[in-house]
Amino acid sequence: SFLAEPELYPLITVEGIRLTLQHGVSEGSAECFAGFAAVLVSGLFDVPGGRRVVDLAKALLLGPGRAQRVHRVLAAEAIFVLPWERPLGESVEALFDAQRAANEQGDTQYAAIAGPAGCFHALVAGQELEALEAVLNRQLAASERTRHRYSEGDIRRQLAFVRCLRGTSASPTRMVGPGYDEDADSHEQETAGAKNSASALAWYQGRLALTFGNRERAKERAIRAMLDVGAHQGTQLTPQIWFLHAIAHLRFDELGVSQKALALLRGMERAVPTSFGHLADLVAAERARVKSNANEAARFYELAVRRAQAAGMP
Repeated sequence: SFLAEPELYPLITVEGIRLTLQHGVSEGSAECFAGFAAVLVSGLFDVPGGRRVVDLAKALLLGPGRAQRVHRVLAAEAIFVLPWERPLGESVEALFDAQRAANEQGDTQYAAIAGPAGCFHALVAGQELEALEAVLNRQLAASERTRHRYSEGDIRRQLAFVRCLRGTSASPTRMVGPGYDEDADSHEQETAGAKNSASALAWYQGRLALTFGNRERAKERAIRAMLDVGAHQGTQLTPQIWFLHAIAHLRFDELGVSQKALALLRGMERAVPTSFGHLADLVAAERARVKSNANEAARFYELAVRRAQAAGMP
């Protein structure tokens, strides 16, 4: 439900918990509690509460027939809880571990979720692009073998984005490549009403436009990504979309929409400074620039660079 109907995700997890309390623990109970941890973190930013609930979910896995679902809880923990507790890079290997465990259990559906998520975490954590492209190619081959169309589309999207950043794409500023074209992808996702994928694609497009100086397209794509930011509840696309939305508007000297983004990113910074501090500092720097406060802008730009370098980010 998280991918197909994100609005239903909290309701389904709560109903699963209610049934567990009423009838006892079943094979799927742990997943419901892990899902509720995601709701706590994404909806209320209650990271300690999310940690307590996901640890409870792990405890519920102790019993006959339940060990086969460990990877599902580990994937939820690595996507929704761990990145808000520890530096983002630590969740990358956790997601690939969950993918390996899923494959060992023959659960290719969850393997197809954990792998691309691990690649995205690696991207925003600053992994070297050439190495990331190699990982994505391996993920694509695995996804094609198991015929998980959603994850295959996600991986092709990431591959096209990485190739544009590396300068190896057939079209430097457009996401195209073997078996992928961003215009066809956008039409497909919008027609299907796939909020998660449509919003994610808009973020990739907006981020590229910002990188290559097309501020009009960056703003338009940022607005589209923000329209369904709720579809990414608790994931690492949420802060990335807020950051893009703020910067794209600040390039037009528009201060208003960036204030909420800065407050949100500062809150995330308090949880994990190494993952979110540089994003908040960049927004603060751009706001100072728009206000013609050159000294404050320079201070925040320099702080953002130092923090990103210290965290191993580009």
